[in-house]
Amino acid sequence: MKQDNKTHTLVLSGVMAAVVMLLTLISIPLPSGSGYVHLGDAAVLLCAALLPLGYAAAAAGVGAALADIILGFSLYAPASLVIKGLMALCCFLMLKLFRGKLSLFAYLVSAALVPLGYLLYETILNLGAAALANIPLNALQGAVGAIIAFAVGMMLSRNGGKKQGGTGE
Repeated sequence: MKQDNKTHTLVLSGVMAAVVMLLTLISIPLPSGSGYVHLGDAAVLLCAALLPLGYAAAAAGVGAALADIILGFSLYAPASLVIKGLMALCCFLMLKLFRGKLSLFAYLVSAALVPLGYLLYETILNLGAAALANIPLNALQGAVGAIIAFAVGMMLSRNGGKKQGGTGE
């Protein structure tokens, strides 16, 4: 990767981490008190469409974890770092595999990691009832994020942006 490309990728990664964080900070607390719903997942999935693999996972995970810390849910920051990073990783790989043709499917499958990941994490924390109660809202949050990411990704690809599926590497 040339120096100019590397600088561009680093800057875009930082911007995307900030976008993930900001869209996550605009949140609605869950009734169970163990988390919140937000539009940050759309930005997490867009990381996969706009960045190389490692950068996408890092920007998604770091942005989500920072939002957890700022919102007072530090207990969830490690889970968000991993879950959102894996979400971007899964989406990136699926977008590459399908070459953008089944991108909505890739976004939706990747978004399914949200309720599954937090269910596992909350179960480990012994928050069984809260974990089960959060599944529908976490699934809805992921699905809405997937649809928004798909729509924005389509607009970017039509307007001369990167093809969905990251910048390679």
